[in-house]
Amino acid sequence: GGDSRETAARELAEELGIDDLQPPSYVELVFAFTCPAEQADWGGCNCYEDVYFLERDSEECDFAIGSEEVMDVKWMNIGDFERALRDRDEAYVPRVDMYMDAFF
Repeated sequence: GGDSRETAARELAEELGIDDLQPPSYVELVFAFTCPAEQADWGGCNCYEDVYFLERDSEECDFAIGSEEVMDVKWMNIGDFERALRDRDEAYVPRVDMYMDAFF
């Protein structure tokens, strides 16, 4: 339950071990956009996703993967990330063009 910001904070804690956000408002999470996640053609589901940004220093942020939903994490250049998504690199969860246009 709860709103999407609360859900995002909970998912960060469960899936990546980032559990130092400040409830109840989680102001560190900056809302970016809502976008359809049309992934049925790729074996996923069709839904809407609220996207938030969280700024962290890569030198001081340790990930603790604790979920079956996350296989790996890494820090990378934003341009390299955009290329990987737009090229439909199979190592990344596929995203529709509308999502990528809003994100980048």
